[in-house]
Amino acid sequence: MDGLAGAVAEIGGPEHLQTLKRWWDKGWLDPQTTDWNWYETEISRTWAERCDRFNRYHEPYVSDAIGEMQKWHCFSDRFHDEQSRPRPERQPDRHDSTTFVRANPKIGRNDPCPCGSGKKYKKCCAA
Repeated sequence: MDGLAGAVAEIGGPEHLQTLKRWWDKGWLDPQTTDWNWYETEISRTWAERCDRFNRYHEPYVSDAIGEMQKWHCFSDRFHDEQSRPRPERQPDRHDSTTFVRANPKIGRNDPCPCGSGKKYKKCCAA
């Protein structure tokens, strides 16, 4: 509700003041977010004041999307030029034709520890 009330206050219009006051009185708006004076001040601003405040605190709308994107590196000619950004060499496959064979059998977590302590491997040397 606080986000909606804030948007209504920033849009303005004195006709919304009663609705916001009713929400405030019912406790639907969090007083830790803002106080009632902020809502009254925002609602009472003129259209020119609201536009000026919006333009100060928000990025302006993009009127030329293509011109804006041409500034981005991923849309520039340099990004797609193979000379300036060569592809890395392909790594050779790491799979050998030889198979790994263990000298001793694999020790399971619940098997007795090979150190001879009598504990399980997971509680002794694997810990």
